[in-house]
Amino acid sequence: TVLIKPDALGGNLTVVFRNMPKPKLLIEKVDAETGIRLPGATFRVARRGSSEYLDVTTGADGTVLLENLEQDWYEVSELRAPTGYTPDDAHYDIELIPGKTAELTVKNGKKPGLFIEKIDADTGLRLPGAVFRVTNRTSGEFVDITTGTNGTVLASGLEPGWYEVYELRAPTGYVVDATHYDVELVAGKTAELTVKNRK
Repeated sequence: TVLIKPDALGGNLTVVFRNMPKPKLLIEKVDAETGIRLPGATFRVARRGSSEYLDVTTGADGTVLLENLEQDWYEVSELRAPTGYTPDDAHYDIELIPGKTAELTVKNGKKPGLFIEKIDADTGLRLPGAVFRVTNRTSGEFVDITTGTNGTVLASGLEPGWYEVYELRAPTGYVVDATHYDVELVAGKTAELTVKNRK
């Protein structure tokens, strides 16, 4: 509704309507230790109080840009981490404002590893051919690993949590170590365990 005053009847009138661009959301996925951007992370971006959501994946540059979103609050959560990384379980609340690009940086730690060293109890020499079972206490999933020619083995890509580690088979000529070891694996770190055997 435009009110034209009598003294303006002879002139031209201009009415200007200004529209702000719809908000944008830039999500960046980085390595928690190095800050390097990571491709292949999948996020769910859900509009608060609605069933609307989008699932998006970071590209080769470790980012994803969502455009033409509505002004509102959104919740962002990670559905799948990049290969070799632990998912971020946090839920992020982001307010999107017209004319602006909201930015969210999400960090991931590398999946933990377990380094096992098998040595002779008397000489300290490393021993190849020892087989260990590494069991996740929460899920019950396990992996069997064998020390190589240098008497060590690295189990990588494991989930964080507590693990039970024990020897299934000793190197030839040695007695099996019957001890069950409890080891906590933390994202971004490699735990170390040294196990001794006697002839």
